[in-house]
Order: sequence, then C-alpha cells, then structure tokens
Amino acid sequence: MNAKESLLTEIEQIPESLDPEVLNFLQYLKYRHSNQEKLETTVKNQKS
Repeated sequence: MNAKESLLTEIEQIPESLDPEVLNFLQYLKYRHSNQEKLETTVKNQKS
C-alpha cells in the first residue's frame, strides 16, 4: 500500500465531523508547498 492509499484508508476511518479539519490541513500543506517552490524559484532567479 502506498502513501496515498494509506491516507485514503485513514480518512475513511475518521469521524465525518473531522473532515473539515483534515481538508483545511491538506489545503494548508498545498499552500505552504506552493509558496516554498515560489520562494526557491525567486532565489534561484536572483542568483542568476
């Protein structure tokens, strides 16, 4: 079982009342990752 499958299994097992919190956390991770990539690109471009 890969990480995505494990994640889906875990999500299926939690109470539905936690779904909004899990969704919020996943959206936060996407946002943080996206901003980190933008920052790294900016730094690389500035060094050129």
